[in-house]
Amino acid sequence: MDAKSRIANLRALEVYRRYDTPLCLLLLSQILSGLWSECIITIGTIRGLEERSKKAAVFLVRRQQFLELVGMAGHLQAAKHVLRNKIYPQNESEIAVQELLLQLHNPKRAIAIESWVPQRLGLFLYLTEVIPSWIYYPGNRSAETLELFLTTQHRPSFMNPTWCEQKEIPSVCIQVEDMGNDGILLVKFSNTGKYLASTSTNCTATIWMIDDNDTISLKYNLVGHRRPILSVEWKSDDTELITCAEGEDAKLWDVDTGTCKLTFRMPMNVRVKACAWSHNPDKIFFGSCKPDNFIYTWNADDNMLQPMYLIPEVSDLVVTPSPRLICVCSDNIVRELGFTGGLKYEMEKKDVIAPVSLSKYGNLLILNVNYEEIHVWNTNTHSLEHKYRVGKQDCILGACFGGSNSSFIASGSKESEIYIWHRLHEMPIKTLSGHTMPVNSVSWNLAKPHMLASGSSDGTIRIWVVSSKCEKRLFTSKKQKV
Repeated sequence: MDAKSRIANLRALEVYRRYDTPLCLLLLSQILSGLWSECIITIGTIRGLEERSKKAAVFLVRRQQFLELVGMAGHLQAAKHVLRNKIYPQNESEIAVQELLLQLHNPKRAIAIESWVPQRLGLFLYLTEVIPSWIYYPGNRSAETLELFLTTQHRPSFMNPTWCEQKEIPSVCIQVEDMGNDGILLVKFSNTGKYLASTSTNCTATIWMIDDNDTISLKYNLVGHRRPILSVEWKSDDTELITCAEGEDAKLWDVDTGTCKLTFRMPMNVRVKACAWSHNPDKIFFGSCKPDNFIYTWNADDNMLQPMYLIPEVSDLVVTPSPRLICVCSDNIVRELGFTGGLKYEMEKKDVIAPVSLSKYGNLLILNVNYEEIHVWNTNTHSLEHKYRVGKQDCILGACFGGSNSSFIASGSKESEIYIWHRLHEMPIKTLSGHTMPVNSVSWNLAKPHMLASGSSDGTIRIWVVSSKCEKRLFTSKKQKV
């Protein structure tokens, strides 16, 4: 028995011990044995199971059966039979069925025989989220079991939306800030969640205060750039804000007074395109445009800009807690750099679109690929974790993490809608409508995970909150143009 098989058996034993009730053990035994029809019969005998949850559980079981058949040589016809006669007649989601149909012609997500045990355990733990908790051992899952669930190599892409805590998703618009004819390019909450920064096509940035009732109110308009501001960066304590307009020098603003404290004069007329604040608050990184395409560092101690790396033009950069610097470059290669020099690794992608975004703890990175997919990379293992799409031909814009523990991903789109995914679900579980033109940017308040902001070419900023936090009226205001 190889090491992988021994680990799988130990995990199976752990799950058996944890879910030690007759009905639960019967269900688990049927899943591990691949007795799919018997498993579905058992699910049908569970009292108190809602019809919607039952359909979700049956789909997960049949999906597992289908992908195992796809992964077995010579069983393609059997897989088609399951899809045509077992899954399609019982499933209401055409998107989920279409996704499985694609696996027949591109079986990269098929389940190999050597992965059956851990994947079947993952299926069982998924089922425990949609079936009543009384059938398994009382108490919450242990950390080890939860880790097993999250680290299985393959996760079913279909998830009943009722499994996700819908109450955690900001889905009610409580405020609309109308900026007139000035389209909104960017919105970004501060680190402490007390402020929101926005930029617009009129070449200004705005600092908004977050009020106690989760609405926003104008604090300062930041005037000084001559071109639209495409990047902003908050200092860790929210006392300062950096703005970058392509082709211009970056500016440092005092949040308390709204005044420009410093203009970063780049050498040889080099202009800044993106910036990132180090976890050391006295150090800032700048990605410059042509002609030299350097990454520069600025230190508060000597107030000097120093060239650090010579790489292709940087469209965006972020700093991880490691600490490492991750850059998206014009050659569509995502580079990870050490602070003291040296190329760590490269991830070559096709048309990687800025901006990029990190999860709350910096271990996951969002990349927008071709405006069609959101890719999430693990910054520790340098591996691709997930891909996310919308179910129609739409262009995804400005994605970010959100919710408690970065459980969700939100994105704007050219079709004026906001899409929200759960991290374990490849298709959106929520769509927010209200904007009338492309939603260029969304920002989830990580300090107040019930709050989301969106900015659109229609000239409005919208504030979204979870339903339990919203008031019954919609607050609308129009900002004076500057």
